[in-house]
Amino acid sequence: MFTRSKLKGSLAGILVFLFLIMVFVQPAEAARKKGVIIGGCTPVGTWTLVAGMFSKLITKNYPGYAASPLGTSGCSIENVWRVHEKEMEIGLTTSNNIYAGYHGKTPFPKKMNILGAISIYSSHNHIIALKSSGIKTLEDLKGKRVAIFNPGTFAENFNRTILFPAAGIDVNKDFKKDNSSLPVGINKMKDGHVDAMSFAGGIGSSYFVDLASSRDIVFIPLTEEVTVKILKDNPFLSRLVIPAGSYKGQDKPILSVGPVNQLFVGNYQSEEFVYNITKIFFDHIDQMRKVHNIMKDINIESSFKNIPVPLHPGAAKFYAEHGLKK
Repeated sequence: MFTRSKLKGSLAGILVFLFLIMVFVQPAEAARKKGVIIGGCTPVGTWTLVAGMFSKLITKNYPGYAASPLGTSGCSIENVWRVHEKEMEIGLTTSNNIYAGYHGKTPFPKKMNILGAISIYSSHNHIIALKSSGIKTLEDLKGKRVAIFNPGTFAENFNRTILFPAAGIDVNKDFKKDNSSLPVGINKMKDGHVDAMSFAGGIGSSYFVDLASSRDIVFIPLTEEVTVKILKDNPFLSRLVIPAGSYKGQDKPILSVGPVNQLFVGNYQSEEFVYNITKIFFDHIDQMRKVHNIMKDINIESSFKNIPVPLHPGAAKFYAEHGLKK
């Protein structure tokens, strides 16, 4: 006979069983999810936001996978190394470093195991001078105090090896270079301790907006001659324009160049994995665009066009479905 005591015992047993399921089965299911690390940059900045949102989208929309962002101090270069070494699955980098990594050029001692997947937004190089300095052209920078930023960064390498040499300027002889970080360099310009700076960043960067609001500044355009020389020698860079009105007091468009930021993967990743993450990115492009204003114009066509290395087969399959082939 099924007595009250037996019923209580049965209920207790059921509750214990359910408890055990919650304690052991759910964590086991979570543990079975494959981890995906997306390498960004420092704790603040657009890359951090991109890596964070993309991680959320993958975790939510790719069954069996759990993605998380990782801020790296070495950013662009470190991320290439980590993907190469299989320490992360997806990384953010600049077009110059994905190009250098793929081809085994400086700063990489050998060919890295990386391939392209998604290009996101351009970083326009900004050459900015205090109006009071009298600087109006690149030639006027000679003899002045110019921030080219800290060694190991894209900015310093670009300024030292690409931009200024193309203009016939030696950063070690023709002006007094300043190797401060971007925040320090901006403050030095505000205080008048630096006359000019050259740095690649997204249009509307808070650093540039703050500087334009604090001091009277001028934006120095590249000449067509310098632009052509830079692009001829550096196929990983793009011709860009900073539209008029992007900053306070900037009433004319400014000719510039710069890298396109990239989401890339290891060449050892499966076609299925890379196809799915690329599809997830563009299936939820509205959410990615909301990460930052400089992401607002990204689309499948522009992403495909601005990848300077061969595509991973999984990404190539996705773009091919949209009529895009290399």
